[in-house]
Parts: sequence; C-alpha cells; structure tokens
Amino acid sequence: MEDALRVLGSKNAKIIVACGIGGTLSTDVKVAHKVKTYKVKAAERMYGRESRSLKAAHALYKAGFKNLRHMNGGLQQWKYQGYPLEGENA
Repeated sequence: MEDALRVLGSKNAKIIVACGIGGTLSTDVKVAHKVKTYKVKAAERMYGRESRSLKAAHALYKAGFKNLRHMNGGLQQWKYQGYPLEGENA
C-alpha cells in the first residue's frame, strides 16, 4: 500500500479499479442487453464473480483509500458496451 500512496499522493485521490474480466458482486449476468438472473449451483458463485480488481479494491479500501470505484465487468464489458477506450471522452 505504500506504493499506492506514493503514486497517488493521498488516500483521498480518485481511483478506478479495473482488470480484464472485472469481477462483480452481482449474480446477474448481462446477455444481449437484457439482464438475466442465473441459478447459482456452486456456493463460491453465490456472491458474484471474483477478480483481481475486486481483491485490489477491497485491499485499498481496508488500507484507508475511500474515494474508489470498481469497474463492474472490467475493460471487456466497457468495450462491449461501446464506450470509448481512448481520447477525451474515455
């Protein structure tokens, strides 16, 4: 966490945490622009999908960084939704 604090300069800095697959706490799955709830069979999937970004967001929060957001679905979902990946509007 010292590295994070050194790079960001403050625990109040705005942080967006994301990874490729972007886990989620939701058990809903977005399919073809419709939200579909699936039945969970395995206990470890009852609370969403784990990812590196969720673990990082949790660790940062526990370390005192409170101004952070997690990108549900990760960069792949962002791209799938047609959001910009570069430029002024990204």
